[in-house]
Amino acid sequence: MHFKAFFKLLRRKYQCTYHLMLLSFAAFFDELIENVLPLFYLYVMATVKEVILKEKKRDDGTWNLKIRIIHNRRTAYISTSHYIGAKQIRKDFSIKDPFIEDLISPVLSDYRKKISSLGAGINSMTAKDVAEFLKKEDTPSDVHFINFAEKYICDLKLNGKIGSARNMQTVVYSLIDFFGTRDIFALDITAHKLFEIEAYLRKPRTLKRKHSSGGEMELKRAGSTTAGIHTFMRDLRLLFNAARDKFNDEDTGKISIVHYPFRKYKIAEAPAPVKRNLTIEQIIAIRDFEINFDGRMKIARDLFMLSFYLCGMNAVDLYKADKQEKGRINYNRSKTEERRKDKAFISIRVPEESSALIEKYFGKLNSMYTASTGLGRVISYGLNKLTDAINDHFVKEHGIKLFEVVIEFYMARHSFANFARNVCRFSKDDIALALNHIDLSRKTTDIYISPDWSIIDQVQKGVLDLLKEKGQSTTTAVS
Repeated sequence: MHFKAFFKLLRRKYQCTYHLMLLSFAAFFDELIENVLPLFYLYVMATVKEVILKEKKRDDGTWNLKIRIIHNRRTAYISTSHYIGAKQIRKDFSIKDPFIEDLISPVLSDYRKKISSLGAGINSMTAKDVAEFLKKEDTPSDVHFINFAEKYICDLKLNGKIGSARNMQTVVYSLIDFFGTRDIFALDITAHKLFEIEAYLRKPRTLKRKHSSGGEMELKRAGSTTAGIHTFMRDLRLLFNAARDKFNDEDTGKISIVHYPFRKYKIAEAPAPVKRNLTIEQIIAIRDFEINFDGRMKIARDLFMLSFYLCGMNAVDLYKADKQEKGRINYNRSKTEERRKDKAFISIRVPEESSALIEKYFGKLNSMYTASTGLGRVISYGLNKLTDAINDHFVKEHGIKLFEVVIEFYMARHSFANFARNVCRFSKDDIALALNHIDLSRKTTDIYISPDWSIIDQVQKGVLDLLKEKGQSTTTAVS
């Protein structure tokens, strides 16, 4: 309605002079300001963003990553458990480390959802009030399982348990795919739902995922095997138990998650693992093959052999390794360090075969890749391509494939143990020591015995001598 028409309407309705009409018009705006404009404030929400405060540099040269809350033109900050070094930030003090971005992203998402849940109530809050509200944990009666799981995964990553974090992230993605939403609560995970989830996972399915470019892509997944179902449900049970431990307090009787779906739903037994052992001829072919290498194939081949030379050293430990001392590599095995009293410490001799590779890669992998997961992807890709390249060569030269399955990094560890036992005839105890499977602090007898690393040296030498003996008589290796 135009203002002129509006004035005529007022005059006709109230039979008032222009003076009185103007007073009525002023009263109308007073009512507008009092009753209508507050509705617009409902949409003026607080904003959250990760920031580094340049002036808050610590003595050790790092900055604490903070969450900045801006509300009603006022600012408040929430400190996080993350500390950032100079190499992880840009000149403008924004974060460039994707690992840290992955850790903080679910926290920001959770905070934004909590702010949205306040509705009009946020209008009476200061920025500091909003910060205090965001720091509160989920209420006991409403445990958001996905929010809890993502925080749990972040803690795993911070503690260096990248493999476990990756497994748990798979569980989270699959739950979201099944339920069709992120808003999954502990009460949604019932025994009945677990049976439905198992049936869903066993079927082939097409998943939608966000592409790094911002668009969507479709991924086709085959139905899970019994082994895959076992692993998924085992990890889901671990997450569910962790949530119960966090939100249930038996001492005070405050039980937030009352039900336990795994009492009725029994996880399928894992089938016996397939043996992943290679022959000596296959190991030699991997070591000596030098045809059509690209960068990732060469890194994968080199680290596979380095693992074999060093008694099956895992990729994550190669990633972390940065030095040797007096011809030995002393380290704590990442996979079992946190659950063993001896911190899974082991000392491995540096054999002559590995010297050049150690010189080439030790202390450099962690600068080449942001995280060990990135290195793992490169190794997986490289070994896949290496398998094809070696098979193509052997078909051309000998009419047969050398490998029936794709080479996997863990085959170096499995094959080392297999050769040590079945060819060299070392005892299982000595092999377990070489593989760092024995916690020397737990066995009563071992408490009184100092570790003798020369036992490992003997096992290592026996296995590596097999390559020398076979290498002198075989003609399958190529140059």
